[in-house]
Amino acid sequence: MLVQRTIPESSLSIRQPVLVSDLILRDSNEWDSQRISEIFTQPEVDMIMKIPLPLQAIEDKLMWSHTKQGNYTVKSPHHAILFNSDEASSSNPSPHSLWTKIWGAETQPRCKEFMWRTIQNAIPVKLNLFRRGIPTDLTCPLCGEAQESTCHAILTCPEVRSIWFLSPLGLHINLGEGMDLRSWLDLTLSSLPEIGQNWVFSVAWAIWKRRNLWVFDQKRLTPEQVINQASSMNISEAEPREGHMNQNSPIPPRWKPPRPGAFKANFDASVHEDTGTGLGAIFRNHEGKAIIASSFHLRAAYEPAIAEALSLRRTINMAKDENFRIIELESDCLQLVQAWDRSVPHNNYLASIVQDCKDLSSFLDSCSLKHCSRNINGVADHLAKLAFVYQDHFWVGNDPPGTSLLLQQDVVCCTRFEVSTS
Repeated sequence: MLVQRTIPESSLSIRQPVLVSDLILRDSNEWDSQRISEIFTQPEVDMIMKIPLPLQAIEDKLMWSHTKQGNYTVKSPHHAILFNSDEASSSNPSPHSLWTKIWGAETQPRCKEFMWRTIQNAIPVKLNLFRRGIPTDLTCPLCGEAQESTCHAILTCPEVRSIWFLSPLGLHINLGEGMDLRSWLDLTLSSLPEIGQNWVFSVAWAIWKRRNLWVFDQKRLTPEQVINQASSMNISEAEPREGHMNQNSPIPPRWKPPRPGAFKANFDASVHEDTGTGLGAIFRNHEGKAIIASSFHLRAAYEPAIAEALSLRRTINMAKDENFRIIELESDCLQLVQAWDRSVPHNNYLASIVQDCKDLSSFLDSCSLKHCSRNINGVADHLAKLAFVYQDHFWVGNDPPGTSLLLQQDVVCCTRFEVSTS
């Protein structure tokens, strides 16, 4: 089958051959955006700028983007067409992948059904009722500050944000520009283990139930009551919360300091389609004291897993520059951790950046990477978002803006649980 492709007019003006290497700024190992813009159309420029560059020159090879492994399979073209995988990204997730995660969750059917109706924008919030011709006041019945859309009712209402944060997930709801509930859900689920995904669905259901209790019965539940209801919906209940622990209960995940002589590095990435990618990292010693933190901004909006891998690479580089010989790395991106642990790497961009990271780690005495829940990674998440404000910045000997309370909470929680289990 022949595929006809129109050559951009700008490409026809090239008078001499241009190699890929000619489009890379070797001093900074970045794409030469100015020259790329002179040669390619804007959609092509956007695609090229999202390709991560490895630190070392590697052999040319073919990659197939429609399989996780990066290799062509007979059924993958049909799958790509059927589920429109070309357009399935952090800003436009595949309905099929969300369907699988929702209906495969270990939570009650009512929570899964509600979550599916929610991402279809099919729950009776006031804005939806108005659009269907039902006269109604559009103001949110809980906060009274904004129109009640689906996204507002489940995520962004001030009455709701505290519930997400106080849940075992510890989520800070901060939607990027242009991000809707479906995009947020896809991005969040991709960074959580299965037990955390269960909590997302049950918390969303409990938030909606709380809203209805207030609207129809004038009963206002506390965040703790809402979280208890969410917990009862999980078939395999997630980590118990403080105040609900007994002698036989597992300890909920909390940040733990490294062993003496080592440094723990938490890192994260934040992607905004219009403003690029923010990377954040913080190193702490065995006392929980912050040694150095950084925020770094990249102009391209990378795929989430690629952004996390670039953050890992920069974090290991920081350790090398600071002469930290023993580091314990933590990431809330399960896909990245799995790529790090994989003995036979896949044939994709993520694998090439992970190989960079492993090559850099060989300069250290010890370097490990483990998965952590998002509430453990709160400081790094905040630093990644600060990159859009401070661009490229280091903090040495002082806490980055807005992190003091998060750092104190990590140390206090760690100390409290060590005492309670000793």
